[in-house]
Amino acid sequence: MKALNLSFVLLAFLFCSLSTQAQDQEVVVDAQKINSKSMPKSVQDSLKKNFPHMTLKQVLKMPLKTYKANWNVSEDNVAALSSDDYSMYVLNITGKNGGNMEATYDQNGQLVEAKEVLVNSRLPRSVSTYIVQTYKGYLIDSDKIKKTIRPDKTEQRFEVAIHKGSDKKRLFFDNDGKFIKEKE
Repeated sequence: MKALNLSFVLLAFLFCSLSTQAQDQEVVVDAQKINSKSMPKSVQDSLKKNFPHMTLKQVLKMPLKTYKANWNVSEDNVAALSSDDYSMYVLNITGKNGGNMEATYDQNGQLVEAKEVLVNSRLPRSVSTYIVQTYKGYLIDSDKIKKTIRPDKTEQRFEVAIHKGSDKKRLFFDNDGKFIKEKE
């Protein structure tokens, strides 16, 4: 009988966990997955122009008000629009070298923002030189390049994991490869 009660309690706990997880997903995602052929031609053309060597994996369509609420997009980034059904297109794309990117376009094909993460890519010389000179004897374990592309500018941030024996550190560099901070 105790085993049956314990099983019931575990099942109830599992159900509550899944229910909570599903609720979180509903709050976060107010988007509709669509076929790439359902995107406006202007978005398709812009994608080919902006990222010609990337492969489209997934397309999400969402209302502008949801996009603003979840991503805090300011009016400066998107043309002033009042229509609630104005759609944004969030595209999940990948590159030949394994980079993953999420690009957001408005329905007119204007790029709002794209974010790309490259893992274990070639670091700028300034970053490598800084590590060799400042962290003698440390080896690089991995690196990430986080790139944000907007119509008016592109920014990169570099994160490098290093170690010397059991001493591990994460180093952060700005767009120009200048050291920002260290975390252990």
